[in-house]
Formats: sequence, structure tokens, C-alpha cells
Amino acid sequence: GAYMPDEQSLPKAAFAVAVLDISVALLAGIAIFSVVFAQGMDPADGPGLMFVTLPIAFSELPWGSFWLSVFFLLLLLATWTSAINLAEPMVATLQGLGWRRSTATAAVALSVWLIGLLSAFSFSTLAEFRPLFGRNVFELVSSIPPDIFLPMGGLLIAIFAAWVMPQARVISALGAGERGYLLWRTTIRWVSIPLTFIVLLGGLL
Repeated sequence: GAYMPDEQSLPKAAFAVAVLDISVALLAGIAIFSVVFAQGMDPADGPGLMFVTLPIAFSELPWGSFWLSVFFLLLLLATWTSAINLAEPMVATLQGLGWRRSTATAAVALSVWLIGLLSAFSFSTLAEFRPLFGRNVFELVSSIPPDIFLPMGGLLIAIFAAWVMPQARVISALGAGERGYLLWRTTIRWVSIPLTFIVLLGGLL
């Protein structure tokens, strides 16, 4: 939202992103699991599905290598755009501390590359290195962020938005009146925050 032009409607943009995201996820799920089930394979989750099950399933289809290449190309584009969005807050934070943007970008990219390198070595050299909870680096990176960091971040953002942000600024950003603001605040405080907290507890337990 910080990079959007002032004339852009934040609620409309959020609604469009949500609809597009859910639609693409549903279509991708239907396409992927149709291939997996058609081949009678186990629909494992996470990296197992992406890098083990799907390549085997695609290899059984006509033009399987072509469609598998298209799939991984789209996956690369999706992860690249997501990586840019995730890196920007860290780069902006370092810029706020006085770093040049190029230096901050290089530092963030190097940090991510090193973590990725450790994750890759979890399948070979560092397979027995399990620093936390009996998990190697890859297992930690692939489980802790989605199970803990994402809901925790969402919870903190929701608390800040519902209890800290000035009412006038929220009304201006939403483009809503007093009634719309009260509905938004009530939903965030008494629906979104409790549900996000439950999700966080599920990741911790």
C-alpha cells in the first residue's frame, strides 16, 4: 500500500488481489492434483509434491517434459516476484538506517543466498546438522516461517491496525465513512485477530 498512488482505491485493490490469488490457487490446485491423482500417486505436500511427485507424474503424460518445463518456469516467476516483495521491506529498513539502496539490496540478497545454500546442503553435507527441534536447516526454513512467522506477522499487523493507527488515517486509506470504519475495526478486532491467534497456536503446538 505504501507504493500505491493516492488515487488508487485500497479496498478495491485488496479485493482484486484476493480474488485473483484465490482463483489462481484453485485453478493450479485442480490442474496439479488432477495430474497426480490420474497417475495414482500420493499427493504429498510441500517440496515433496513439487520436486518429486509432480516430475514423475508429468513424465507419464504426453509432452510431459514440455509441460513440466512450463510449470517450473511459472513457478520461477511466482517465486521471483514473491522474493522481490519480501525483500523490499528489509531493503527499505536498511535504507532507513543510512545504507545505500544498492548496498542494502546486495546484503539482503547475499543473506537469502546463504540461507538457501544451507538449505540445499541439508540434503548432503549438512544432512545430520539439526540445530533446532531435531530438524535440519531445510526443514526449519520450510516449516517455521509459514507455521509461525506468517501468522505472527499477520497478528501483529492486525493489532497495530485495530488499536494503534489513528482513526482519521484509516478512514482516509479505506476511503470509507464513520460507519465503514467501525465495521472494519470491529471485524479486525473481534474476528480476524482471534482467528489468526488460533492459526498461530496451531503452528506452535
